[in-house]
Amino acid sequence: MSDADPQEKAPAAAQPAYLAYAAGNAGVAILRQIPAFFVMFFYCPPVGAGTVYLEAQQASLAIFLAKLVDSVTDPVVGYFSDRTNHRWGRRLPFMMAGAPLWILFTILLFAPPTPEPSTLNLIWLAAVLALNFTAMTLFHIPYVAVLPEITRTPDHTLRVASKMGVFFIAGVLLVLAAGFPLAGQMGFAPAMGVFSVIAGAAFLGAMGQLFRAKQVPVPARKDPLLRTTLDALKQRPFVAYLVGHSLFMIGYYLMLIAAPYFVQVIVGLPLSGVGVLLLLAMVVAIGAAPLVERLARRYEKKAVMLAAMAGFAALYVFWFFVGKLPALEGTSTVFEVTGFDKLNAQSVRFGVLCEAFLFFGFAGLIASVQMLLPNAIVADLVAYDRNVTGISHEAVIYGLQGAIEKFAVMGSVGISGLCLALGKDAANPAGIHLIGLASAGCCALGFLVFLWYPLGKGWQERMEAGRR
Repeated sequence: MSDADPQEKAPAAAQPAYLAYAAGNAGVAILRQIPAFFVMFFYCPPVGAGTVYLEAQQASLAIFLAKLVDSVTDPVVGYFSDRTNHRWGRRLPFMMAGAPLWILFTILLFAPPTPEPSTLNLIWLAAVLALNFTAMTLFHIPYVAVLPEITRTPDHTLRVASKMGVFFIAGVLLVLAAGFPLAGQMGFAPAMGVFSVIAGAAFLGAMGQLFRAKQVPVPARKDPLLRTTLDALKQRPFVAYLVGHSLFMIGYYLMLIAAPYFVQVIVGLPLSGVGVLLLLAMVVAIGAAPLVERLARRYEKKAVMLAAMAGFAALYVFWFFVGKLPALEGTSTVFEVTGFDKLNAQSVRFGVLCEAFLFFGFAGLIASVQMLLPNAIVADLVAYDRNVTGISHEAVIYGLQGAIEKFAVMGSVGISGLCLALGKDAANPAGIHLIGLASAGCCALGFLVFLWYPLGKGWQERMEAGRR
């Protein structure tokens, strides 16, 4: 990439679309979902659903350790990328190193050294997953950071970023729709290999376009990281958001981790049914996006986020009771009610299947809030911080949000491991049910904390009036 002067007044038609660069985000989505959706299930499946490589507590510990490494790599990679002086620019060398490593360590996740639970498997998972996350950061941080350096105007940036969002959703949908069905037919390692090839093609396209792109230099910020972080953590809106949203995120990720167990053990569907129900949730979430946006404009983001937290808390209580209400669910199977004879229809109770569809449908509706509003709320926090301190700390505030989200994932992995250790198969599904109550409790606590968040409707006008 070569340096060029910004073309602030260039017409939209003359600005590059950067479609191949944006399509790289589909590869990011694919490789990011694989550890989230498949690793725990692969290493400690329900009884009879596959080889057990680790007990639930061991897998949780390995994932926790890997996430601990992941939580500190973002600023390190960003620091060195900002200060790199290379003829290809500051970002592309890191992406070219990170992409093949990310693909390699994704495949190696599904090649544990021993076919039974062992300390060696625990070390393998922790080490390979930590390297996977590090390679992800090596590619992803420079990939995102290059956006303002290749776009020419705020509108141009927005249009390219919108394309990136569309491709990211496409990657998630691909994994949700095809992940478990493909793994059921081919096995996990070959299936992840297929996804890695698709992601690699997306990465090659993105890097190829960046290699030819003109880069506008963006100077690195000089603000001391520690001081600005402490300043942000002194502000009530930021603390209320970080704590409340983190608790909400723990509940949200608990659902994603436990979904394969819930669908197979509680509902009774085969592995392919997991993808069907998760796909339903994602499609509903995307369809609900315009409604969420309208509600946020009418009632303000705080109110919509509180409604989502309360809705998830209630929904997770419902999770706890699915399969436990024979008087309401009945005993008739899907085959007896519909005549359908696939997907374990002769053993799956029709009432329980209906409950599962209701759960994932409503979960998608509420999850759309989580997909849309957090970044908009953080933008409010940036504006609040600027009004209070007179300085812009966008990178610190967005970076703290990312770090806290990673710690939330770590917390959800730990909680899920403790719950699943109490039972995760048809003979004893207590741990799977308990995850519903744990998720409900986290979302309810998040709701209570977020009530303390002060930036309701018209907060900016009130701050301006206070100054006068």
